[in-house]
This record gives sequence, C-alpha cells and structure tokens, in this order.
Amino acid sequence: MKREFMALLCGLLACAALLAGCAGREARETEPAPGAGSGEAASEEPAERGEPAEPSDGPAEALLAEIGAVRDVIRPIAAQVESPNGYAEPTGGQYRGMVDAAAALGVPVVYEDFDMENGELAVSFCEAAEAGRDGTLTIYRLIGSMLNAETFRSEGGAVTLTSSYWEYGMGTDAPITSEPARALDQFELQPGGHLVYRLEEYPDAQMGFRVLPLGEENRALARKYVLPVCHTRFGVTSADWDETDLSSIHWEWTFEGLLMARTGRTIMDAYPEPYTPGTEYPYAVPAEEVDGTLTAHFPVTAEQLHLLSAYDPQRQVYAWQGFWGGTDFRVPEVVSKTDNPDGSFTLLVDFVGMGFYETGERCELTVRDRADGGWEYLSNRHHPAPEE
Repeated sequence: MKREFMALLCGLLACAALLAGCAGREARETEPAPGAGSGEAASEEPAERGEPAEPSDGPAEALLAEIGAVRDVIRPIAAQVESPNGYAEPTGGQYRGMVDAAAALGVPVVYEDFDMENGELAVSFCEAAEAGRDGTLTIYRLIGSMLNAETFRSEGGAVTLTSSYWEYGMGTDAPITSEPARALDQFELQPGGHLVYRLEEYPDAQMGFRVLPLGEENRALARKYVLPVCHTRFGVTSADWDETDLSSIHWEWTFEGLLMARTGRTIMDAYPEPYTPGTEYPYAVPAEEVDGTLTAHFPVTAEQLHLLSAYDPQRQVYAWQGFWGGTDFRVPEVVSKTDNPDGSFTLLVDFVGMGFYETGERCELTVRDRADGGWEYLSNRHHPAPEE
C-alpha cells in the first residue's frame, strides 16, 4: 500500500472538509452552463440575524455557470497531470498554474500550500454576513486531483453551504457534482485570519480556510523546516523535548519524513529489500544512511540510535517498515520567526485542521542552520489546543 503521507500532509485541511462534507451524502450529478459569473453581491440593506436558513436544493444556475468556467480554465493544465501510481499527482507547478488560471477569473481560490488568491472577497462576504446582509461567496480549492467549490449563501446573516466537486483525476471529461445545501451553526472570520464554519449536522467538526495571507516567507519556512516532521505521531512537534530528553521522538517515522522531503521516496520505495528474505516487510535500511540523516538533524548520536530494538549490529541495518499510521488532519502555519542569541531561531507554528480555535494547537520549534546548507532541530515546546 502506498504511503504518500507527505502528500496527505499538504492536503490535510482540505481533506478534513471533504470528509465531513461527503459523509452520509450521495452526490448528484449536474452539468454547468457555459459562461462565468461572480455570485451574488451582498445586499446593502442589513437585516436581523435570523435562525439558520432552511437549506435549498443545490446551487443556482449562475453558480453552476461559474464553476463550469473555473473548470474550463484549469482543464488544459489538469489534462497534463500524470498518474504514475494509478491516481493523478499534480506537481507544485501544475497546482500553481491551476490556482493562477482560476484566480484570473476574479474568484477566491486556494491550494493549501499557497495564500488564498482574491481573499479580499471572502473577507467582504464575512463582514456582510456578520452585519446580517444577504450575499453569496464561492471559494475554490484544489484537493489532490479534485477541484472543490464551497458556496456560502447568507440570508439575513444565516449561512448555508453547498459543496461541489470536479474530479479531474477521473478524467477531464468528468462531470461536476454537487450536494444539497446544508445549514451552518457557526460562520466567522477569526482574528488569526481563518474563516471558520461548522455544519449543523456535524457539531464536533469545525472546518475552514486561511483567508488572510501568511506570506511566502513564512510558508517557505513551514515547507522546509516543519512539514517533514510535523505529523503528530512523529513526536517532533507534538511534545516537549530537548537534547536532555528525546524519548518523544519516533525515529523511524521521523527518518522517513526527512527522506521524503529530500528524495520524494518512502522507506519502501528507497529500500525495497526485505529484512527477512521471503517476507514483504520490514525493510533493511542501511544504518549508515539512518545515522547520518538523524544525527545531522537532531542532537542524537549514532550510539544512542543503535540502542533501538530495530537495529541489527551484525548487518548494520535497521529493520524498519516506514509509516503506516494514517493521516494527520493538521496543517502547519509558521506565524513568526524569532532569532536567538546563539544563532538558532525559534518558529512559532500554529496547527489547523479538523478543530479550529482562535488560539489552537501550536508549538515553538527551535532550529539552527548549518554551514553546509542543512539544519538541526534543537528543541520543541508544545502547546495543546485549549478546550472549548
């Protein structure tokens, strides 16, 4: 089973919304009319905020036309996406191209590794809905090999959501599908820059988007230093540790995270030889490569690593199978970088995903760059998300 968890990490937030949106629903196929639209403008007349509106049955014709127009401008790029493992895998450049093409139509669009384009439209809609005015907003996002359109409609400040999808991974001639509108019992733009909403039928699952930009510098910091090691089960960003106590770190999975960041390959891909002949896994991972990678990135010695039960001193390999732990619905967002007197720096990282909070789960990850272009993780301080 392919374990492309780094790709999953890049789409955590989007997958969370998709899973909640699809649960218990059967999508109905609809075909868009040609042309483009920008949705309904918010009414200037404020109204009393009412109870959640009764959901209507699906998007309006003008909305379908807009979704169809967005599909049409990204279709040429989607047609070039390759499927080396049986499913479509867009490159970073292809994602960027699709985002830019859709944004040129003047609609809000996002891929989780980029700032939202035309996000000011989302801010304006949130302000209008908060004031009790009517209006419509559609936010487009790219999830793996899917275009997702989330349409929010405010009627007197009560907001409903209609989710629509174009699964170009099934072929660029795939139809657009959409679900009936559903009522929201939460819809707000939080001070930290996230649009957060919650479906009435899923009261324990908050979802949302980052609307206000992080900036490319902060996103680059997250990609380089945080994303390779940010999965909860790795223990690097989800627990307190320093050079005096490294017991929280799962070395096998952390090694694979760094391996994937550097080469794009999992342990299974890079070291296919089984540790025991005739078996499928675990795999024989050379100690030289493991020790070199982990001692370069953490204050740990090869002697300490050799105490792991998976280490075979005779063959000088680790009997590892890699990460089999499932997805992690957290997206790392670096919100600040603080330079320290000793030459290291500390990244303040917010994690968003299934649960959104004004101050959510976060960590302070301290790192030092090396002269050879590499870097070393020195410590982490974890701050759990507060209880609601």
